[in-house]
Amino acid sequence: MSRKSLLALAMSLAAIGAIAAVVSCGDGGSSPSDVGTDVPRDDGDTSPDDGAPPDVEVNWNDGVTADFVIDTMRIGRINLGEGFNLDNIHTGPGQLLPEDGPDGVDNQLGALIQDLQEAGLEFSADESIAEGIADGSLLIILRHMDVDSWTRDPDLVRLLGYSGKDADADPLNNLTGDGELLVDARSLTPPGTTDLMSSLIRFDNGVLEDTPEADLVWQEGDFEAGPSVFNVDIPVEEEILRLSVNGTRIVWDLDTAPTGTPPVGGKIINGMLGGYIFLSDAAEAISQIDLSGTTITANTIRTILSGQADMDVIPEGFTANSCDPATVMDNCAPGQTCEPNPAPGGPTFCYEQPDNPDAISLGIVFTAVSCRITGIWTDPSP
Repeated sequence: MSRKSLLALAMSLAAIGAIAAVVSCGDGGSSPSDVGTDVPRDDGDTSPDDGAPPDVEVNWNDGVTADFVIDTMRIGRINLGEGFNLDNIHTGPGQLLPEDGPDGVDNQLGALIQDLQEAGLEFSADESIAEGIADGSLLIILRHMDVDSWTRDPDLVRLLGYSGKDADADPLNNLTGDGELLVDARSLTPPGTTDLMSSLIRFDNGVLEDTPEADLVWQEGDFEAGPSVFNVDIPVEEEILRLSVNGTRIVWDLDTAPTGTPPVGGKIINGMLGGYIFLSDAAEAISQIDLSGTTITANTIRTILSGQADMDVIPEGFTANSCDPATVMDNCAPGQTCEPNPAPGGPTFCYEQPDNPDAISLGIVFTAVSCRITGIWTDPSP
């Protein structure tokens, strides 16, 4: 994949890297900083015999394991409602934060990319994504575990995500519905492990129920999971971009259920992945990008990020980050100040001001087809 394409993915703020060619680290559940508290829908009846999924899965090994590879992916369009209401707020016109989409949908990634393009960073994120999928350099595997029924699973369904590698160096057979792929070992932890269960991209609270009425409704689907939080490392040439994607949710509709052993021939449509990234994490990632050969600077990108921030997640008060008043822009997140804490003359820390937009939302639309995992690929470089 070309440097230009890699930079395009990086500048998309790890929306793709969240479950793509990355080394990720996640806790599989919501963190205290997660503001998106939406949970998979239920029919309102909590009686024991209504088939509602339990809080835990009794046996993770009594169902089918089915693998899918993403075959199309693009940046979601906020005006079409392609995203999630991550903060449970509907921000209207004329307010401090950028306006939300229909029903409070948060997805500022498209507007951010447009501003970056206007500032001189020449790339097309959607074209770069399509190029990476077609040539096999951007293969994203979704492993669904313990599927007891594709119509209505009575228990929870676990979702693991991996970066994939072509098993035979022929990109033309990756997306046939029966393609053979390898799992990139950088998707596993600790380094050197060969245990596919050790994926650090995971959702342990998935709900699977075939509901035709949910088709084309982005916020609901046959499969729903999240919110979750994980860190993302994206290799860009010799650099590694490190970001944290918070409040992450994923949904999709089942077009065709996989069959056979192993199960293949399946198709997922109307997939949506959404979450948010703190500006401080984005600024740190930007500092690692080699922008030589472009007409844009890191400070310009930081300014654009601040202007597109659409979520106020961090509560007012001191953060854990120490700082120097003379270099506050380098030490603290956009909009934060450097203040003494707790007494004059003592150490100084970054202070989060009230009503300070501090995170930017993202939404990715995708489809996927069945595949088969046939092994693990290990990076031969040091």
